Amino acid sequence: MIRQWIRSHPIHIFICLGLALIVILPFYQTSQFKFVIYDDSRYILGNKNIQAGFDRSSVSWAFTTLFACNWQPLTWLSLMLDYKMYGTGAGGYHVTNVLIHLVNTLLLFLIFGRMTGELWKSGFVAALFAVHPLHVESVAWVMARKDVLSAMFWLLTMAAYTHYADNPSVKRYLWVLIAFGLGLMSKPMLVTLPFVLLLLDFWPLRRFQGGAFIAVRRLILEKIPLLALSVVVSVITIYGQGSSGALKSLGDIGLSERMVNAVVSYGGYVAKMLWPVNLACFYPYPTSFPMSVVLLSATFLGAVCFFSFRYIRTAPYLAMGWFWYLITLLPVSGIIQVGDQAMADRYTYIPLIGLFIVIAWGIPEFLKGNPYFRHIIPVAAGATLLLLVILTFNQTGVWKDSRVLSEHAIAVTEGNYLAHNNLGTYLMGHKRFGEAESHFEKAVQIKPGDEKYLNNLGIALFRQHRYDEAMTYYLRAIAINPRYADSYYNAADACLSSGRENEAMEYYRKALHLRPGNAAAENNMAEILIRQEKLDEAIIYLRAAIRHHPDYAVARNTLAVVLTRKNQISEAIDELNEALRINPRYAEAIKNLSKLQGTAQTGKIIDSSTKNAR
Repeated sequence: MIRQWIRSHPIHIFICLGLALIVILPFYQTSQFKFVIYDDSRYILGNKNIQAGFDRSSVSWAFTTLFACNWQPLTWLSLMLDYKMYGTGAGGYHVTNVLIHLVNTLLLFLIFGRMTGELWKSGFVAALFAVHPLHVESVAWVMARKDVLSAMFWLLTMAAYTHYADNPSVKRYLWVLIAFGLGLMSKPMLVTLPFVLLLLDFWPLRRFQGGAFIAVRRLILEKIPLLALSVVVSVITIYGQGSSGALKSLGDIGLSERMVNAVVSYGGYVAKMLWPVNLACFYPYPTSFPMSVVLLSATFLGAVCFFSFRYIRTAPYLAMGWFWYLITLLPVSGIIQVGDQAMADRYTYIPLIGLFIVIAWGIPEFLKGNPYFRHIIPVAAGATLLLLVILTFNQTGVWKDSRVLSEHAIAVTEGNYLAHNNLGTYLMGHKRFGEAESHFEKAVQIKPGDEKYLNNLGIALFRQHRYDEAMTYYLRAIAINPRYADSYYNAADACLSSGRENEAMEYYRKALHLRPGNAAAENNMAEILIRQEKLDEAIIYLRAAIRHHPDYAVARNTLAVVLTRKNQISEAIDELNEALRINPRYAEAIKNLSKLQGTAQTGKIIDSSTKNAR
C-alpha cells in the first residue's frame, strides 16, 4: 500500500525530500551544541523530576506542576524521555527538536496540499516554515521543545479536522478533540486553534457556503468543546503565571504601554519576517516607543485588514492568512504581559504560517499577468530559499553555547540586561570572576531594581575575596526584596568568610526560614555551632543537611566529627564510611576514619577541620 502511494505521488515524494534536505542543512550543527544558561540549566540539568525518569512521582509531577509558569505535561514527559536516552548530553535533545521540526514541516505541506490541491504552493509554505531564521529559536533552543511539540499536535489537529470536514461524524470529531487536548498539554498557546479552524472552514475548506447564517452558526457550535478546553487551560495558565510572579500587573506595565507594544510587535514581526537580521534570544521591553514607529505599524496593520476585507471574495487566502497571523499571535502579543521581553522570535513559530500562506498564494496571483510569470516564480522562490538557508545556518550557530548566544544578543540589541547577566553567569562558571563582574555591573546599571542582578554582582565580588563590597550588593538586594532567600544565604557566607560568625548565623536562619533545604547553609550553621560548643544543635542542622542532600559527603564528615566528640564512635564510623562511599578520595574523611579506627582512646576528638566544606 505504501509502495503504491509512493508510485502514484511522485511530486509529493520529491517535495518531501527537498523539505527534509533544507531542514537538515542549517540545523544538523545543533547536534554538537551545548545546553544554554537561558533556562536549560534550571529546567533540565537542575530538575530532579526530569532526571528521575518515568517513575510514579515524576510522571505525577509532570501532570500537576505549574513549574516554568505553564501546565505542559507532555513537554516534561518528552524531556524525561530524552534524559533517559541522552543523560546530560545536549546533542540528543537538539536532535529531537530538529526531528520534530522536520515532522512539522512535512505535515504542513501534506495538510495544505490535501486541503488546497496546490502542491507547489503548499510546498513553498512548508519550505518557508522550515528555514525561516525567526524559527531558529524554537528549533535550536532545547527548552523551546514546547514550541515544536505543540505545533506538531496543532498540525495533527488540523489533519484530523480536515478528515472530519470531509464527512462529519462523532468518531472523527473525537480524534480532533484528542489531538487538540494533547497540543494544549504541550503548550497553552494552542488556545487560539478553534478560531483558526473557523478560518479553515472559510478557506480552503469552504464550509461557509450554503445557508450563510445557519452554516456559520453550525460551524461555531461545532467548536464549543474545543473552546471549552481552551478556556480551562487559559485559566490554569494565568493562575500559574500569576502565582510564579511572571505575570506583570498593570502597575508594572500600564495598559496603554501594552497596547502600543502589541501594535509595534505585530508590525515588528512582519518586518523581521521580511528582513530577518539582528535576531536575539531576548528583546528588552523598551523604555519608550517612537511615535513614527507606532504610527507606521498601526497604519500597516489597518491597511492589511482593509485589503483583507476588500478582497475577501476574490482572494480569500489573504483574509485567512492575515487573520491566522493576528489571532495566533494574540496570546503572546503582550496585552497579557508575561516576563520582561517585549517580543520573542519563538512566538512566531505558528503565527508566521498565516503570512507564508499570503506570500505563497498572493505573489503568483499578483504576477500571473506577467509574460515571464512561469520563469520568475521558480527562480525567485529558489533564490529566496537559498538565502534563507544561509541566514538560518548562521542564526543557528548563535545558539552554540551560552557565551556565543549572550554576546550576540548584546551586540544586536541595546540595554540587554538579561544577556549581560547570562554572560556573567557563564564567565563565573569558567572562574573568570573579573570579567563576570563587569557584565553583572552592566546588568545592574541597566536595571538597578532587580535583586537577582545585584545578588549576582555580589557573588562575583565574593569570589574575588572582596567580602565587604559583596555584602553591600547583597543588602541592596534584600532591601528590594526582603523575601529573596539567595541574598540572605550569600550574605551569611560573606559574614562567615569575614569572621563575623554571629551575623552569619542570623542570615542563615533567615534564609532557611524563607527557603528551607539548603544543605550547604545547614552544614555551615553546624560548623559555627561546633565552634561555640553547641553540639546538639549542630547535630540537628547536620542531619537536616543530610536529609535534604543524602550524597553530601562534607556534611557526613562534619557529623562524624560531632558524634566523635559526643563519644558516639560507631555512628561516627558509619558516617565516615558513607562519606567515602560517596567520595572515595575525600581526604578529610580518610584521615578522620584512620585516626578513629587506629586509636584505642575512643573518646579522642578527631580533627574537626572542614576547610573544604564550602
